[in-house]
Amino acid sequence: MLDDRGVLIYVGKAKNIRNRVRSYFQSVDRLDVKTRHLVGNIASIDTIAVRSESEALILEAQLVKEFQPRYNILLKDDKAFPYIKITGELFPRLQIVRERVRDGGLYFGPFPSIGSSKALRRMLQDMFKLRDCSQPITLDELQPKCIKLDIGKCLGPCVLKGVKEEYDGVVQQLKKVLTGKNRQLINEMKSEMAAAAETQRYERAAEFRDRIRKLELLGERQAVCLDGVGRLQLWTAAEERGFLYVIVQTLIDGKLLYQNGYYLEDPSDDSREAMVQQSILTCWSDSEMPDSVICDPWLFEIVVRVRTDAGLSLGAIAVPKRGVKLELLDSARQNARLAIGRIIRDRSIVSLRPKTEDIVNQLQQRLALRKRPERIIGVDISHLQGTNIVGSAVYFKGGNPFKTGYRKMMVRSVSGDSNDPQSIYEVVSRRIQLCFTDHEPLPDLMLIDGGRGQLNFAYKALVELGVENEIELVSLAKQNEELFRIDDPNSLVLSRDDNVLKLLQWIRDESHRFAVTFQRKKRKQQLETSLLHSIPGLGPKRIQKLYRHFQNVEKLLQASDLEIAHVGGFSASLAWLIRTKIKDIATHE
Repeated sequence: MLDDRGVLIYVGKAKNIRNRVRSYFQSVDRLDVKTRHLVGNIASIDTIAVRSESEALILEAQLVKEFQPRYNILLKDDKAFPYIKITGELFPRLQIVRERVRDGGLYFGPFPSIGSSKALRRMLQDMFKLRDCSQPITLDELQPKCIKLDIGKCLGPCVLKGVKEEYDGVVQQLKKVLTGKNRQLINEMKSEMAAAAETQRYERAAEFRDRIRKLELLGERQAVCLDGVGRLQLWTAAEERGFLYVIVQTLIDGKLLYQNGYYLEDPSDDSREAMVQQSILTCWSDSEMPDSVICDPWLFEIVVRVRTDAGLSLGAIAVPKRGVKLELLDSARQNARLAIGRIIRDRSIVSLRPKTEDIVNQLQQRLALRKRPERIIGVDISHLQGTNIVGSAVYFKGGNPFKTGYRKMMVRSVSGDSNDPQSIYEVVSRRIQLCFTDHEPLPDLMLIDGGRGQLNFAYKALVELGVENEIELVSLAKQNEELFRIDDPNSLVLSRDDNVLKLLQWIRDESHRFAVTFQRKKRKQQLETSLLHSIPGLGPKRIQKLYRHFQNVEKLLQASDLEIAHVGGFSASLAWLIRTKIKDIATHE
């Protein structure tokens, strides 16, 4: 959140940005003093999308510590998030450190807490049996050994000088785990386990089996920290529906601290390149020059040309093909797509809002309605090949969404093959009946997504309820954006630039979005239940217990085996089987 001078005044994180922002803009009586002052100073809000809650927590801390926003009370201490480090020694060790230094080591993280990094280090130490002593170890001299070699917790490079090749191989496996290549490593280990079992080396096969189980229990991946890059900039772009959006993210010492965006409407080939050049020059004149740049392939030549023409002292410019830098660029691309989506939405919807009063009046005139359609309900149906049929009824008041009037429902009268007109009939009938039971005023107009058939069935529902003279109807067919009315045998086609059509499209698209979201949720719940039913040892009662507690598979996978076993009332081994089975199915899907 920034004030009118562009100064960062607050940083927060949320799974749902819309809900988080809405919580600030409510009745003043519900806000504490600090939040009231904050809201009074907000001029604009920027967002950065990341891949996980852990990354959001870390990015929030980095931004707060860097910029010290006035309204962030927490996270202003000078403690750094912990990293896991593989030392650069002859026989590397695993360490937990607070700071990254250029000492030849490889750093992974940061981690959201010291506890999570310690737990991961213990698991990795147990799996890969690296040494954890601090004594210098050479290739040609014996060093004192400890009990860990005797109990099988260390490969013992202190006395077993022939383990160098095996030790290096284990370090490479460890790097794969810490860079998120678990699946690749698991497949390699399964092959080695099978080979060991075939040659009757059963203890060796058991070691691989135990490692595989632990790898599958590891949580989300950790990105390797870029070392020695100084000030790195990511340049990428998105283009959609007549808009070009260029985004630049700046990382300093591996931390994402700045994000800027520039956009152009209706770009031509010439204006596209000129806009990118101007964006680069503007960004570099407003801030320090980067030490290096990674960018999209089509931006590469432009960035090089700007550097050459301006005589700038800029380091390497690269287009990554794989690895961490490509992952960083993909994350920036996601932010560019989100930004361009906001621009498109704002242009097509928000631009209507200052004129909605006039547009609602124009709607009445254009469709020859008996009265001004102050209250409009939009109805749509969604299904997947005739299954999980659902309906939505969104509510617009004065030409704007009235979210408390939104309703969604499962369609009960249709099963097997889909029947959109019959489904529309049911949803319209039930929505109007809700108006009666909830003492809501009836809508002035109902907008049906579909053609003449859907319109006729909606009218049938109104007639049966005796409200056909109080509620007017219109349907909007998507193919040619034709409008159909009950008392007119001809369809009406409005200009694509007509704001009346844009308002109706907004209502239609909103009802479609609401229906599709609900339908996907029901389908996901059905898939999750079938996943659980496919696991041996899980009956309906145990599944019900798990679902009641965890609500969905994602939350179940985040729990420990002991927690799952406790909730379900079964053994930890069955809990492990449940998690493994679900992960395998999700991977193959």
